[in-house]
Amino acid sequence: MTKAHPERGTSVQVVRNTLETLVKRGVVGKGLQKGTAMYTATEAAQTDEGRAAG
Repeated sequence: MTKAHPERGTSVQVVRNTLETLVKRGVVGKGLQKGTAMYTATEAAQTDEGRAAG
């Protein structure tokens, strides 16, 4: 992302906030494993991705 958009700053907090927003929208799922958050695409996100590619 830094290479594609060098004018935009990024930080760990921005990534966390974005992931949490996607969880709230139902685009990704969130699980905890040994105290670590794990994010996965939901079926709806995978279906949308398939439509975009096709």
